[in-house]
Amino acid sequence: MYGGFITWKTKKQPTVALSTTEAELKSMMELIQDTIWVKGLMKDFRLQPNIKIRCDSQGTIALCCNPLYDRRTRHINIQINCLWDVIEHEWVDVAYISTNEMWEDILTKGLGRMKNIKCKRSMKLITHSNMKGCQDCRWKLE
Repeated sequence: MYGGFITWKTKKQPTVALSTTEAELKSMMELIQDTIWVKGLMKDFRLQPNIKIRCDSQGTIALCCNPLYDRRTRHINIQINCLWDVIEHEWVDVAYISTNEMWEDILTKGLGRMKNIKCKRSMKLITHSNMKGCQDCRWKLE
């Protein structure tokens, strides 16, 4: 909202995915469920947010926007159709974002020093060593 995060989380998926695309689909499905709840809450406050979901998996986006019935995806067709329905009704906007622009990588991957710094700056995080006068906290949101 206003260029920032509405919600985020990172966790290990409870089931094994047969492909990276399937893992991304499962994550997106969980995100969509949370997003629909947040959108309903915002509607109660008479706000009409345009919710944007960005994904770095072109295969996942392709399946969500154009559901295909294929032997390789039949075990996840319910999730694909649910995502497609949400996108078709324009409840959310799903678009591609380059992997280099994914701020969330700092939460799930070991990054090099420069990418780590870039992600922290993008999320507006500063480290304890950069703060003056704060003795207790490691991270502070600017």
